Amino acid sequence: MAVDAMSMLLALAAIVALILALAFVVRRLQGVRQSQGSGIEVVTSRMLGAKERLVLVQVADQQVLVGINGQSMSALASFPAPKGAFEVQLDAAVVGGGQAGEAA
Repeated sequence: MAVDAMSMLLALAAIVALILALAFVVRRLQGVRQSQGSGIEVVTSRMLGAKERLVLVQVADQQVLVGINGQSMSALASFPAPKGAFEVQLDAAVVGGGQAGEAA
């Protein structure tokens, strides 16, 4: 009788552990899926007060400066996203007709 109760408790503990492990995996996969397909990235954020902040958001090839307070969000400015170091070197190589690492 004691052996039957012990094996039943062991089986129950294994099932609970399996449910918790699957819940953990599902949560991790949902976070990865959401961040990959959104196309929106927070570049930087600066707190201005207790409930006010500025957020620089990149969407495709545009950056938008957003003001956020306790009641609302407002787009304050929009401008093209800056080029990365590779893009700057590539432009220099194409325009200059030489290699990106060469001195002019």
